[in-house]
Amino acid sequence: MPFAVADSGIPEEPHSGETPEHTARRLAETKARAVAHRFREALIVGCDQVAVANGEVFGKPGNHQNAVRQLRALSGQEAVFHTAVCVYNTASGVARTRVVACRVAFRTLDDGRPLSDGPNMLRIDELPRLLRELRAITTAVRG
Repeated sequence: MPFAVADSGIPEEPHSGETPEHTARRLAETKARAVAHRFREALIVGCDQVAVANGEVFGKPGNHQNAVRQLRALSGQEAVFHTAVCVYNTASGVARTRVVACRVAFRTLDDGRPLSDGPNMLRIDELPRLLRELRAITTAVRG
């Protein structure tokens, strides 16, 4: 089945007083509808996810330093990820949206040990070097 990926350009900020579940639902629907004009007779899938732990909403970290801060804040905690998926039919104008909450228990981090996704995975402190290498490869391939 052919498909395309389209950036909606929708800011992912919660509205004042909005619950995490509602934020995820609103953003998934808004993203799907925002790109619908680009695709005729298509099914558009818009998604969003909002994480909450101890009353704090965790957004996308945006950089390595923030990712480390978030992982340390979640160390030994449980978070709820509110995941929303909207399927929008551009031919009929009908949208169906579902939000599912998934509880995730984070292991307690050892402050003396580098962050890692597992014993065979790249350590998080090695990501900046890997990204530099990937950018260099991309530049070399594209010319």
